[in-house]
Amino acid sequence: MKKLSVMLIVACLGTALFFAWDVFAQEEGQEENVFEPFYFPYTPESDNWFQPIYHPYDTPDEKPVFSPFISVRQMYDDNIFLTDDDKRDDWITTVNPGFRFEPRLKKHGFYFDYLADLNFYADYDDQNNFNHLANIAGKLDITKKARIDLYDRFSYFSEQSGSEDTNRIDRTQNLGQGNLTFMFNKLDLTLGYENRYEDYRSDDAIGPLNGVPLTYNDLDRVENEGAVEAALKLWKKTALLLTMDYGTIDHDTGNKNDSDYFDFLVGLRGQPTAKCVAEARIGYRDQDYDDFEDFSSVVFDGSIIENFTPRDSLRLDLKRTTNDTIYTDNVYFESTYIGAGYKHGFTERLFGHIGMSYQLNYYPIETTEGDQTDNREDDFWSYGAGITYVFPKNFVAELKYQFRTRDSNFSIYDYENSRINASITGTF
Repeated sequence: MKKLSVMLIVACLGTALFFAWDVFAQEEGQEENVFEPFYFPYTPESDNWFQPIYHPYDTPDEKPVFSPFISVRQMYDDNIFLTDDDKRDDWITTVNPGFRFEPRLKKHGFYFDYLADLNFYADYDDQNNFNHLANIAGKLDITKKARIDLYDRFSYFSEQSGSEDTNRIDRTQNLGQGNLTFMFNKLDLTLGYENRYEDYRSDDAIGPLNGVPLTYNDLDRVENEGAVEAALKLWKKTALLLTMDYGTIDHDTGNKNDSDYFDFLVGLRGQPTAKCVAEARIGYRDQDYDDFEDFSSVVFDGSIIENFTPRDSLRLDLKRTTNDTIYTDNVYFESTYIGAGYKHGFTERLFGHIGMSYQLNYYPIETTEGDQTDNREDDFWSYGAGITYVFPKNFVAELKYQFRTRDSNFSIYDYENSRINASITGTF
């Protein structure tokens, strides 16, 4: 089955590349814009401890080479341990100092930024946590028709994701990416490599697997992925995407099942209309797990932004994939996510935004909780609203409310959570 899938992927991609090269050959000399990816998925997990810092500059020329910033937030959380009963509430003070360094280079691009996320609980000070995030990226224009993009993100943090695992666990992650892109008149061809490293800094017990007791350390893993992407510029401002990737996931201790996977995806990138920016892909994944049920199904990811007016915009995010799990007798769970957010500018400085998201987590192996035996399914809902005010002197204030709930067919995993916070951010 795997060999057949690989042959089909190679055949489809080869046909597409041949077609694209033919179009390029016929129209050599015609200049086209480079269709660079913009995809930046938003998920409920990404909202918990890190928010992108707003840089209130009107034009890139106004942005200094070195930008220090600080954000202070006060939040009330009515269920800090995300439990169904015996809820505990608390006030949490968060301080986010950081900086961004981005020199003005004539030909190439480079930036480095750092964010500290320092959280202090008023009553439950054993929940205090101090997180660190650093990003570094570079773009090298080798020639007019070729470039190299490099990116690395390092995270040292304590996470309480709220979707599958509600425990606060210390973790270290690193994501490294490198892409080599060749730009032709009607085709951008990208060869990419990605390395993901994850280290759980905890030996607390999690659910057993195949009768073997596991700890969080058994989730430590390294993922390597190679990809080929063809962006066929069939329309003026929109490209057809054809992507093939192969990846391996290896766990350090060997107690968790390793896997390898093939993805073949098609999609769009660019501006389908004058007011719409989009990058979305859909396709098929064949993921082969060692001594466990394989995953062979549809996967997708994407973001769409529709700017109705200069002050009104709608954003949609979609994602379906597989994830490691701590749940009993399961190696992975399937997650399907959809989110939407609407932003309105009341004035040039006052903005309002509302949003909601839904995520379904499905576990392929039946388990028993009490007298109930079934495949676990969790419905995760999130709703929110906020108001943002941009001051004239590089300060931003925000008031935000968010409600989250998990509704599982095993009721012991249900919870509801409301949070309200006020923050101010300054960039100097």
